[in-house]
Amino acid sequence: MILRIGQDEPGSPMSRTATRADRGLRAERTDFLLHRRGLEKRIGPSRASSVSIAAPDRTMPGRFTRSLRRSSPHGLIFSRAFIITLRGILKSSRPRTTSRGLVLAELLSGEEMDRARLAASTGLSFPTVARIVDDLLTQGIVLEQRKIVRQGPGRHAAALNLDPRAALVVGIDLGGTHCRMVLADALGRAVVRSHEATPRELAAEELAGWLVDGVQTLVRDHADDMPLRAVAIGLPGVVAATADRVVGSQNLGQIVGTAFVEAITAGMPAPVVVGNDSNFGLRGELHFGGIPEDETAVLFSLGTGLGSAVAIDRHLLVGSEGLLGEFGRLRLPGRRERLRDLVSGAGLVAYARSKGAAIGSAAEIFADREQHAALVAEVREALVHLVSITALAYEPGRILFTGGFSDSLDQPMLNEVRDEVAETVGVLAELRHSRLGQAGGLVGAMAAALGRSYRSMGVDEQTATTVRADPAEVIAALTASPVVHRSREPSLSRTVLNGRNP
Repeated sequence: MILRIGQDEPGSPMSRTATRADRGLRAERTDFLLHRRGLEKRIGPSRASSVSIAAPDRTMPGRFTRSLRRSSPHGLIFSRAFIITLRGILKSSRPRTTSRGLVLAELLSGEEMDRARLAASTGLSFPTVARIVDDLLTQGIVLEQRKIVRQGPGRHAAALNLDPRAALVVGIDLGGTHCRMVLADALGRAVVRSHEATPRELAAEELAGWLVDGVQTLVRDHADDMPLRAVAIGLPGVVAATADRVVGSQNLGQIVGTAFVEAITAGMPAPVVVGNDSNFGLRGELHFGGIPEDETAVLFSLGTGLGSAVAIDRHLLVGSEGLLGEFGRLRLPGRRERLRDLVSGAGLVAYARSKGAAIGSAAEIFADREQHAALVAEVREALVHLVSITALAYEPGRILFTGGFSDSLDQPMLNEVRDEVAETVGVLAELRHSRLGQAGGLVGAMAAALGRSYRSMGVDEQTATTVRADPAEVIAALTASPVVHRSREPSLSRTVLNGRNP
């Protein structure tokens, strides 16, 4: 079944006629239009498979000028009145949700708004905006602040702001070595953070329980009666597009499969968003790192392992099995080693030791480049291979590097790699370290949790992607937020401010 649906101009006569025509039948007939199963129940499978709605004639804005046709031996053509009714059903079946989402998205932008300005910026009628605002005030999501003084006649208007206490979210960046959490309000302003060593020895369910306890501790000690709306966790592994299982993980093998995801979803006190940590890292850069909206960007997360993420026009690319961009699995040309064996912390340490180097960390290799010149040269060649593949696959405008291992790659080395790749494959991309550094994955997880929270308030997914918080304000709040260190015993914690006991 193909549904090709055009939209009338907002407020057009046709739109108003359709709205009146469908009153009382909205829910039932929307199901008729939008769900194949509903069509089959009403008109039978064979007929449902052949229904289509033609697009409107754009030469006549605001009017539905074509007929709804159903292919059959008799060439049946539905009446214009029936078409108008169906059009009205589709447009008006979601008005409260869509209109509410538009109003909330404007308020989430952080700009000072009143009802009149909300009506002008959303294109909604003033009565509709007033009704939605009254609902949001009653629900405690929006606050009326000071009066806005206007020039000329008319009453002063009340400024409206989203109440930051309307929701709390938690973002989690789970790494193979460290685990970071942030508790933030509805505007993305951090309340408190935690930073712990990841207990790698725990089994899947136990690790999930440890994370759940961490979230519950943060909420119990710092929520101040604000409701927790969503939790998002970035995992150091390949996550299926369905987000119900982990396909593979080099550093935390116990999270592979469904047991870990099921345990953490069941245990968390709020809806959970699960994703790959590199994807969340790039999401953080897109929201708060100043990447242009129309640019293709790639992020390499080089820490204990090697992860990557790519976004085109701010849309993250994700494969069905989560393997898109997992270049670390590729073998180096003519060798048994994989890219991740030379371009990751754990991989390089293991490889160096197999060559007889007595080192404790990858940083030691780059700290004495003269002694380890051969290893550094191999890392550089592996980087050239990695960036060349990426350049040909996506033609990115910039490639960002983050993670502890990337700290050892100075800008001169990245410039050398950039120039060699440009000469070899003809793609010139900017190579640099990410602006957010290791905070990118954490604020990216927070952004994912905020998106889930906004949807629970009535902002649809497409509108939620348009919400833009002030990057400087978000990062400043994150930096200034206190850090909590948990005891390994549940429910015991102590707070450290800027690395010192209070």
